[in-house]
Amino acid sequence: MTPDQCRQARELLGWHQQRLALQANSCLSSVVGFEAGEKVTRPTTVNAFRAALEAAGVEFVGGAVVRLRL
Repeated sequence: MTPDQCRQARELLGWHQQRLALQANSCLSSVVGFEAGEKVTRPTTVNAFRAALEAAGVEFVGGAVVRLRL
C-alpha cells in the first residue's frame, strides 16, 4: 500500500488520520508520517494500516486503485 492509497482509502471511509491510527492500534504520528512520505514506516505498521482499512470495507485493486467492497 502506498501513502496515496492510504489517504484515498481513508477518504472513502470518511476517516481522519486519528481514526486510522486507533483502528490500526498505532499512533497518529505514524499515519501522518507515512502519508506524507516523510519517514520510513515499518512494514508491520503499514500492514496494520491496510488491515484496518480492509476490515472497514476497502479493497486495494491493483495499481493505485482503491474502492469500497461491494
